[in-house]
Amino acid sequence: MNQLGGIYANGRPLPAHLRECIIQMAASGTKPCQISRQLRISHGCVSKILSRYRNTGSIRPGKIGGSKPKKSLPQVVTAIAIYKHCRPSMFSWEIRSRLISDGVCSAFNVPSISSISRIIRTKLGIKKKTDSTDSGALTIAETNAHYRTARSFTKNEQKNEHTDSLRENTGYSFILHDSNSNLSFMNFMPNPRLYPSNLNC
Repeated sequence: MNQLGGIYANGRPLPAHLRECIIQMAASGTKPCQISRQLRISHGCVSKILSRYRNTGSIRPGKIGGSKPKKSLPQVVTAIAIYKHCRPSMFSWEIRSRLISDGVCSAFNVPSISSISRIIRTKLGIKKKTDSTDSGALTIAETNAHYRTARSFTKNEQKNEHTDSLRENTGYSFILHDSNSNLSFMNFMPNPRLYPSNLNC
């Protein structure tokens, strides 16, 4: 006996006549909480039966002990393959609706959404697209290699400690350190006496 005074068998589905009564009362506009009190059935059981009826159109209970993956029928796999070929972006729940509307399956034997996704993944070999870098974009390694190639100097430029391209591209915004010299930042500060006094920088 439950908290509402109703008698039920623990672990067993609700009898068919009570299931039909729940559907009829809900169709007439009775709220689930009122159905629960009048029939003395738990609110969770009423909600589960109504939800199953809305999703599948069936009032029959599910199998006891969990459901095992069913073998997919060849005509179902063929229909799913045709749907995905005509429209690759079709979702599993859309395929499920099409299987019913096209008469391939009924509301009682149509595969679940997870089963359809498994068929697409295993039978058809179609996997979800993953985010990847653009093929035209350079990777970090390619960018570094390109930078090293762009910064390579000729033999004549390597003899000159301060090449023209180095002055043009990088200027004197950094400190050059050489094994034979110890230069400080002040060596690169411009000398005010070399510029006219009326020059505004």
